[in-house]
Amino acid sequence: MEALYGAYKRTDFEILALSIDTEGEERVSAFIEEFGFRFPVLLDNRLVVNDLYQVRVAPTSFLVDRQGIIREQILGARAWMDPELRKKVETWIAKK
Repeated sequence: MEALYGAYKRTDFEILALSIDTEGEERVSAFIEEFGFRFPVLLDNRLVVNDLYQVRVAPTSFLVDRQGIIREQILGARAWMDPELRKKVETWIAKK
């Protein structure tokens, strides 16, 4: 995800990660630092957002268009620089 985040301008593309780690902010911050993530990581340690979107698999990714509509839900880890996934991302970026 970090490589994908770096591949696009912030005006065209954004990644927001949501951690459901109930161990707290310190643990999440250490993980972010260890892996060098530059994209925003939010903490949902009370599982409010997790429950709202009925997330049952971690990680779960949502592709959201410019109008804020969820266009696709992707369950499980992915190689985000995979050409097929990049094509999906670029399809949504192209829709102004």
